[in-house]
Amino acid sequence: MVVPLQTTAGLDWVHQLQVQAWVENQKGGLEIGGERYSVSLKVLDNNMELATETAAINELVHQDKAHCIFYMGPFIMSWLNTTEAAKMIVMDHSARRAL
Repeated sequence: MVVPLQTTAGLDWVHQLQVQAWVENQKGGLEIGGERYSVSLKVLDNNMELATETAAINELVHQDKAHCIFYMGPFIMSWLNTTEAAKMIVMDHSARRAL
């Protein structure tokens, strides 16, 4: 999850997703293809800066091997090719849809 933690909207979304992850894990995790997976969130602050945001995305893609990124910020077109190449799901807060 890459969000601006200095904004109310960013903090609210983090809290909403933390609650949803807890709820899903209480039900045994997400069921995908007959398998159950626990949900975990790693929250990274983009500081509304291109370099910070790009570094956070690269950390989730290359180090953490995340499967999905929840995102809020202005620079998505600068790194979207990175997540597309990794075949990752990106959930953009402003669009409320998968990219």
